[in-house]
Amino acid sequence: MLSSDVFAQNTALSGKLTKLHSMQAHFSQTIHDAHGRVLDQSEGTMALQRPGKFRWETIKPHQQLVIVSEKVIWIYDKDLAQAVKQKRRSENNSFSPALLLSSTNQKILEDFIITENKKNIFLLKPRKDRELFKKIILQFNQEALQSMTMEDQLGQNTSVQFSNIKLNKPIPEQDFIFKPTHDTEVIDQT
Repeated sequence: MLSSDVFAQNTALSGKLTKLHSMQAHFSQTIHDAHGRVLDQSEGTMALQRPGKFRWETIKPHQQLVIVSEKVIWIYDKDLAQAVKQKRRSENNSFSPALLLSSTNQKILEDFIITENKKNIFLLKPRKDRELFKKIILQFNQEALQSMTMEDQLGQNTSVQFSNIKLNKPIPEQDFIFKPTHDTEVIDQT
């Protein structure tokens, strides 16, 4: 049974996510090691449509595209001219923030213990010990997701800042479909 505080925190995040049908934004991502040193920086664009669809396109420093549909995950590296196709499984929904954000509210509540640290800042800790991330922090500005910070099991932190955010605008279906070109090597892991 949930205490009233836990229920209110879950309801607060669930309320924000319920209103989030789609999101498009630019992102800036920085990865720090456990000592705070910058390991990698990247930027690009993202789009999500709930439930189940996600697009993450890194533009700098290297071009990479991740497309998540309800059944398949594509990871395309333009420099290598290589695409990996994987089956989307229910057990890997929470390992990735991309999959987390495009999941249903029920799935998020099942997979994470949620606390609201400050108004509009939510800490998510996986209910299972063997997840990729120890914790995920989601920060909202009113209804829009402004940032996401993830800490992995080794203490490495990935911070993502969103800008030029568009909420609940139509997104063309083809944005969530990947069609490899004839010169792309496809590694099919489905």
